[in-house]
Amino acid sequence: MSKRGTRSKKELNEEEIKKLIADTGGDITLQEIGDLYGITRMRVCQIEKLSLQKLAETASLKDVLIKN
Repeated sequence: MSKRGTRSKKELNEEEIKKLIADTGGDITLQEIGDLYGITRMRVCQIEKLSLQKLAETASLKDVLIKN
């Protein structure tokens, strides 16, 4: 099993999920990510949601900075 498969649940972070999805061209399911890290599909979904919220906040901040 790869190093990813042996990590603890707490070690999975948003950056790793984004990288994993990007590396596979988006052809990986939330269930498959969960299986790799030993967490549920729902937890992966929650982390993905947080990541998207942070991206949206960053995009909004950039809009504010560019306009000023």
